[in-house]
Amino acid sequence: MAKGDSGFFIFLLTRLAVRAPGMLVYLAGVVLALLNLRRHRTPAVLTLLGSALLLLVATTSLLLESFLLRPRAGEDLERNVRLMAGFGFAAAILHALGFALVLAAVFLGRLRPVPVAPRPEAVPSPAAGEETRFRA
Repeated sequence: MAKGDSGFFIFLLTRLAVRAPGMLVYLAGVVLALLNLRRHRTPAVLTLLGSALLLLVATTSLLLESFLLRPRAGEDLERNVRLMAGFGFAAAILHALGFALVLAAVFLGRLRPVPVAPRPEAVPSPAAGEETRFRA
C-alpha cells in the first residue's frame, strides 16, 4: 500500500468512526423492521424503507466526501467544493425523506381510540321510606 493510500484509509476510518453510531442505529432499524414484517406489515415496510434509505445515504455520502476530500496533485479544488455542495444538498433531501418514512411508520396504521360514553353522574339512591323529589 502506498503512503497516500494508507493516509486515505486512515482518513476514511476516522470519518467512519464518527458516523458509526448513527449508521448502527439505521442498521438496527432495518433488522427490527425485517423481524416485525409479518406482525406489523405497514409500519415495518415504512421503517425498512426509511432506515435502508438513511443507511444508504450515510454510507454513500461518507465514501463520496472522503473521495473528494482526498488531496491529489493537480486537483481542481473549486470543482470538488461544488460537487460536495451538490452531494450535500442531495444527501439532505434524501435524509429528510428517509426520516419522513420512519416518522410515517410511527403514526400510520394506528387504531383510533374508541370513544367512551361519559359516566352517568352518581345519584344517591333514596333511603327506604323517603320520598323521591324531582326538582324542576
